[in-house]
Amino acid sequence: MYEQHAEELQMLVANFRKRNGELRKERPACPSSLFHTWETLLQEVEIDSQALGDIASILGRQVSRPLLERSFHRKIQSRKVFTHRESYETIIAKTEEKLVKCRQEYKNAYLSYLSGPTTESLSSYFNTHNAYVQQLHATNGMLEEYGKETLPSLLQVKLRLRKPVRHLVPDANQMSTQTNWRTLPIHQPPLAGLSANKAPIIPI
Repeated sequence: MYEQHAEELQMLVANFRKRNGELRKERPACPSSLFHTWETLLQEVEIDSQALGDIASILGRQVSRPLLERSFHRKIQSRKVFTHRESYETIIAKTEEKLVKCRQEYKNAYLSYLSGPTTESLSSYFNTHNAYVQQLHATNGMLEEYGKETLPSLLQVKLRLRKPVRHLVPDANQMSTQTNWRTLPIHQPPLAGLSANKAPIIPI
């Protein structure tokens, strides 16, 4: 914003200075307080535009660039956290699908044993029962570990990543206040120097 405003002011100064030069050529070569006042105004605006350009350069170098670098780094880290969470949830979903499959096999083996109690159907019933119980314990253990340890840890990392991002703006303001603004040009208000060099008022 500062840089764009500075460029627009410099363009205006260049255009008006060009027009001022054309008017001087059209008028007789005689001292004129109006031309002097106008040139002083152009000089003041030009100094302002240069100061705005310096401010834009300082803000870009000491505030905007570090701000973008920090936010970009945290964005990458945050994306990694989401990727890990999606991976864990995919594993849990597959484990639950396997549990459903084991339960269905256990149910089918039980019904098969009831309809025709044989040694083979009894053995199949025991095997599917054991497989289902084993998968049930594994699924419950995984869900408990994910709910109590893994997910809170991921959320804590995510929170640590988001907390510095919220403080980036105050950090940027602090950096801007620590900037050496004395390097910027300091000038008097417009027309402040005209009283010392008063030119006689001569019609243009």
